[in-house]
Amino acid sequence: ARYGTESEAEDHFSILAPSVVLKYALTERINVHAEYFSLISRGKERESQTHFLSPGIHYLLARDVEIGVRGGWGLNDQTPRYFINAGIGLRF
Repeated sequence: ARYGTESEAEDHFSILAPSVVLKYALTERINVHAEYFSLISRGKERESQTHFLSPGIHYLLARDVEIGVRGGWGLNDQTPRYFINAGIGLRF
């Protein structure tokens, strides 16, 4: 989980971002995951909660280089219906 503070104009509030991830290795280089995560405001003039479910796949290009793609769905009315993203991870 992550925790931080934010502000919008004169509105100062905190954000809690809990998550749970299940990861499974299909091969030595390929992993899949399923993640639940949310963003929950506290102390905001108009409180918000967004909840997501997201599967993804990751491929290890080299010992310290990974690429991945994931998509997901919003689970409540304050949440976008779907999303997709891709990225690269470098370990150094």
